[in-house]
Amino acid sequence: MDLSADMLQQLAQQALDAEQLGQLPPATVEILRASGVTRMLQPRDWGGMESHPAQFMQAVMTIAAHNPSAGWVAGVVGVHTWEAALNDERLLNDIWR
Repeated sequence: MDLSADMLQQLAQQALDAEQLGQLPPATVEILRASGVTRMLQPRDWGGMESHPAQFMQAVMTIAAHNPSAGWVAGVVGVHTWEAALNDERLLNDIWR
């Protein structure tokens, strides 16, 4: 996961926009994608990072400290890759291939 100080600063600057819009601005979504946080719990065999859950939660809490809405989305979306990985390999093929 690559979450630079610059990304965190941008997330902080976009926090009010997210609150006012009631959704994450596209720039915030792009930062989350670029950071890789949503792939931290995804298995390596399927293109993820297979990080320890504690590392994932630390990343989510760091994001949330700068932008609560982005932290919430990162946590919810990021845990879906772990949940998906618990399923049958046929479904994983459909999702990640």
